Amino acid sequence: MQPAIPLNQLETLLRERERCFQDRVVPASGIRMDDTGKIVIQGESHPLQDHVLTLLGPKLGIPAAYLRHCPPELRAINVNHWMERLGDRNLFVRMDGHAVRAVLSARYVPVSNLELVRHATRTIPPETGAFVTLSETRLVCQVLLKEHRQLMAPGDEVLGGITLANSEVGFASLEVAQFLHRLVCSNGLIVRVAGESLRRIHLKNRVSLVNEVFAALSSVVEGLPRSLESMRNAREVALPDPSSTLDALPRRYGLSEDEHSAVRAAWQEEQGDTLYHLINALTGAARNEMLSTESALRLQTLAGDLLPA
Repeated sequence: MQPAIPLNQLETLLRERERCFQDRVVPASGIRMDDTGKIVIQGESHPLQDHVLTLLGPKLGIPAAYLRHCPPELRAINVNHWMERLGDRNLFVRMDGHAVRAVLSARYVPVSNLELVRHATRTIPPETGAFVTLSETRLVCQVLLKEHRQLMAPGDEVLGGITLANSEVGFASLEVAQFLHRLVCSNGLIVRVAGESLRRIHLKNRVSLVNEVFAALSSVVEGLPRSLESMRNAREVALPDPSSTLDALPRRYGLSEDEHSAVRAAWQEEQGDTLYHLINALTGAARNEMLSTESALRLQTLAGDLLPA
């Protein structure tokens, strides 16, 4: 896990990043792909960032894996054929400098990573530290609130915090949820609480979406003491057969082979016969550098879902 950085430092980084961003609304009839794999928008040729085909394919009714493996000439034939079928329907094109970073529905409501962090710093001191994962497709910002803490056992303390997650290019919903961070091993889990957490796709009225972010930030913090207590209570929930429980994870929760292997490896580091040990195996696996950000978030969220009520 990368060291925590202050929110105001993250804000500066995102502000610099946004200097190269611009958006355009373009009719589908004005968008074509050439034989080199570039997108031509109203006569101008633009390279695509690597992830763009993953969402563009399904939008056009083309399997993304097929589109990525097509030779450039065949890919252009497929894209242009189905783009023509859209006629003059408007598309929302997001640019990073000269490169295309997303082709989205015109109904898409953008909420930038910078905007989300700025909202957070209106309720959280800007010098507060956060663990940050930032890529072309996603921001995950897990903020530590040191005033919210719970001792699980001697030498084993857990801090409460907030998870902020967003994608500016259509890969994930906007999310505000609780974050619990175990100091002794840097494991973390995401807790989604009905009525407190927020998870929304980018298609809602912008004003309503921003208002929901503010409301969720407050309610998530208010609920942290309950989740910290639930984490401590997990120590009292026995697992009669831990090995069978581990074996059942892929079937019950859809874990991939790599995710399951990472959980088993983490379990070996701190074995036990309680729900607390299982939760820590999941969160320990989430720190495995061989897993993707999506896998890490899935494991952290599953760990949060397993907290006793």
